[in-house]
Amino acid sequence: MEQVILNLIRNSIDALEEKRKQGVEPGTEMSIHIQAKRQKESVVISIADNGIGISRQNIDYILQPFFTTKESGKGTGLGLSISSRIIKEMHEVNRRGEHLAKSSMMSSSLCRIKINVKLA
Repeated sequence: MEQVILNLIRNSIDALEEKRKQGVEPGTEMSIHIQAKRQKESVVISIADNGIGISRQNIDYILQPFFTTKESGKGTGLGLSISSRIIKEMHEVNRRGEHLAKSSMMSSSLCRIKINVKLA
């Protein structure tokens, strides 16, 4: 699970760096928000940024192995694929692993992971 969260944070950092390269208005705050909260018998982890977002034509492909929009040498296209696989494996064990990705082009991205936790 640590690798999943690190991959999502790394992608947010890359999105913010790309937005900065493309130019942002002075005074624009660039941010990554990370939240974890318990909902009944689940934990929901959300990672959101206000980077460049994911284009509509790419959103359906982001979980496929080797798909990347990053420049050569910057990414392998495996981060989200591996993350998805880890969550699916948790789903098989917990029967409740879920993930969601939302994005607005040139505006923001949100990745949300929901996993079951056993109550003591």
